[in-house]
Amino acid sequence: MPAAEVWDQLGEEEQEGVVRDLGQLMRRLHALPAPATLATDWPAFMAARIRGAIAHHGAGEPWDTWIGERLAGFSEPTAAAVLLHGDLTADHLLLEQRVGRWQISGLIDFGDAKVGHPLYEFVAPLAFYTFGRPELSRALVEGYGRWPVAEVAEMLTTYCLLHEFGRLRQFLARHPVADGPAFHRALWGEG
Repeated sequence: MPAAEVWDQLGEEEQEGVVRDLGQLMRRLHALPAPATLATDWPAFMAARIRGAIAHHGAGEPWDTWIGERLAGFSEPTAAAVLLHGDLTADHLLLEQRVGRWQISGLIDFGDAKVGHPLYEFVAPLAFYTFGRPELSRALVEGYGRWPVAEVAEMLTTYCLLHEFGRLRQFLARHPVADGPAFHRALWGEG
């Protein structure tokens, strides 16, 4: 069943287990050969996302200034381009209860798949599963196993401003925070 149908009913440990498993699933997905048919001009895609970010989010101040500051001089860390699902939301992740715990049983809807930077994949899970729960954000990154959380936290906060589907204005209506630093803390905690 879609994670959206059971997510809020899961206990904290169950949610952390699912998010950690999702990080591992993302790593396995990214290890698959990237189909040539999904080839993406990633630098052009990211340049367009950066150019249009403030207008895309439509959040007003203090957000416009924060977005501009975060994206000024943005430079992606070096990483091989990988197959990206592109929309790992609670509607696209299937869960089932096995051996007394909820586990991932499937991943559906590759309609937004592309080839690009692996960090881009983290945005939807951060928005849909972990926001306001820094321990879950850390579990996701740890499950992926490639980057230490402290090194990647700032970068992933910036990637949250670059995803093609998420609009900060709409996100803030569901998860109100006062400003950019509070947004970052909601993802990663104080440290």
